[in-house]
Amino acid sequence: MGDVFGYSESEKGPYAVAEWYKYDGERYTMVSRTALLNPIAPQQIEVTEEGNLITLDNWHNQGIGAVLALYSSDGKIVKQYALQDLYSDRDVKRIRTSISSIHWRCDGLSTFLDTPRKLLIDDSLGGRFLVDVATGKFDYLTDGGHCGR
Repeated sequence: MGDVFGYSESEKGPYAVAEWYKYDGERYTMVSRTALLNPIAPQQIEVTEEGNLITLDNWHNQGIGAVLALYSSDGKIVKQYALQDLYSDRDVKRIRTSISSIHWRCDGLSTFLDTPRKLLIDDSLGGRFLVDVATGKFDYLTDGGHCGR
């Protein structure tokens, strides 16, 4: 837990791990295993039909570290983002914070796969990210989300 903000004095353990399996009609066979960028566990995950994995935020530390990470179906990192990669410094300062987190996403259901390749993330500023899960490229709509400002 030592890499989690607020737990720097704690002993460090292994990071979260994801495993990909393939079903051949009779049994499952592991095809990939990778350590995630999350010190303990992602706060939320999405998995596409093609096997891409998307992780959002870290347990106990929303908005800190790798807030959005995209992995290909073979476990390789496609793209990772910190808040500073998604927002200007001015906008980061506008986001509500607590002792352990920066609350950049809407509370409740804020993230969903709109199509097999497009992830939508509604943020707490009232905007919406449109993320291509295969490439990691994104667009930001300043008034596209369902959260109030």
